[in-house]
Amino acid sequence: MTEIDRHPDKEEASLDRLRRMRQALAINIGIFALQLAGSVITGSNGLAGEATHELGDTAAHGLDVYGESNPGKAMLARKVAGSLILLGGAYVLGESINDLVNGHADNPGVKAAAIALGGFAGNVAISHRLHGIEDPSINSVGQMRHADSDVLKSGAIALGVAGSALFDQGWMDSAAGILGGGLTIAGNAMPTYAAYRGNTAYFEQGAHHNHSHEDHGHHH
Repeated sequence: MTEIDRHPDKEEASLDRLRRMRQALAINIGIFALQLAGSVITGSNGLAGEATHELGDTAAHGLDVYGESNPGKAMLARKVAGSLILLGGAYVLGESINDLVNGHADNPGVKAAAIALGGFAGNVAISHRLHGIEDPSINSVGQMRHADSDVLKSGAIALGVAGSALFDQGWMDSAAGILGGGLTIAGNAMPTYAAYRGNTAYFEQGAHHNHSHEDHGHHH
């Protein structure tokens, strides 16, 4: 009798996890594209900061879903994507600080506010999808917690962008850009460093601990 025959629910749970991860990835891509376009059209620093952060999440979810089949290419992708995301975060952070300090912060308008609120709704949907995973691995639990923190981050940025439009206070949009750019750098610095060091254990740690936990349970 095979492992799947003995534990048919395991395969179903694994497929459900993969399906939900793909859904989260699709939503991430949609949020990134929407907010990148919105930041270009409206000039919103807040949307630019949110877009760079969403790009980091998109890369992370994509590598979680598709990286296991080719670890070598996945590590190279982490290096390239991590470097680009860090540069994007640094650029947004610098531009937002410059606009704020030099009095160049502008009201990005109602369109930017609507896009920011849409991004917040998208992050809520991602969190909901990931929390539906049955019997999650330690890695999945970490992704759930990250998704929850993304909801808070996205909400704060949406408040900044919407507040800027509602009260005609450009500094609020720049403050949202500083938050988004800063969190992008903070969230991607360590994974990028681990990728350049070739530290595969950093990315496999969740799965490794989960397997150890399952083996321990079987022994009982």
